Amino acid sequence: PLASSGSVEMSGIALAPFWEYLQHEYDAELTGDARLGLGFDYVLDSSDAKLDFSLQRGRALLTGLDVARRSSGESLLALPRTSADGIEFDLGRNMLDIGSVELAEPRVAVRRLEDGAIDLVAALTPTGAMQEATEATAGATDATAQGGAGDAAAPAVAIQLGALRIDGGRVAFEDRAAPRPVQLALQDIALAVTDYRSTDGHRADVSLQAAAAAGGTLAVSGAVQGIPLDVGLDVNIDGLSLVPALPYAAEAMNLE
Repeated sequence: PLASSGSVEMSGIALAPFWEYLQHEYDAELTGDARLGLGFDYVLDSSDAKLDFSLQRGRALLTGLDVARRSSGESLLALPRTSADGIEFDLGRNMLDIGSVELAEPRVAVRRLEDGAIDLVAALTPTGAMQEATEATAGATDATAQGGAGDAAAPAVAIQLGALRIDGGRVAFEDRAAPRPVQLALQDIALAVTDYRSTDGHRADVSLQAAAAAGGTLAVSGAVQGIPLDVGLDVNIDGLSLVPALPYAAEAMNLE
């Protein structure tokens, strides 16, 4: 039987060489010096009939990730520094526990193109052989679900997240399909999600503060329950300018 335990530590792994194997399937390219660091302790034991694997003291650090749309060169996503700590996984209990995830100054740019497509989604959607494989897998899954009622589905991994924090984020949206181009942006985003669990009925605390690029602020606080969905949030909007969104009403209301 196979049995192993120990520690793994890696740092500064360049992601560009790995992306070369996948880039032909996506309209996206890595434009920054993305590097990944990982560390964890592990225990692997196959002496029993059921494989036992656990991971403790996991941590990860991703730096310099910049993603652009290859066909246009326009920036889509930038993650200067993303870290995760306190990662634990237990295969026997089917549980993933993450102590914290922190994103420093992330930037996301989303554009609705003239044909109605969202460029971020289109760029990160696989095409060609990978898309065909995805569809074939989905078809096989549907067939199994319809004809194999006696086969129990694998239980979902139970996920716990102590805290998710975003500091200094920016999200920009441009609508090129509107009667006149629309540009909206939220900046100085501070988001905190605490005590998230995927179990039914559990509520996670949420706090969000952001400033609109055109002026005004947004503040959101409260709790969110995923299953079943239940949202209880207090929303405070102060001095938010509606001018950037006027093109949506231009044709119907003749606004300038």
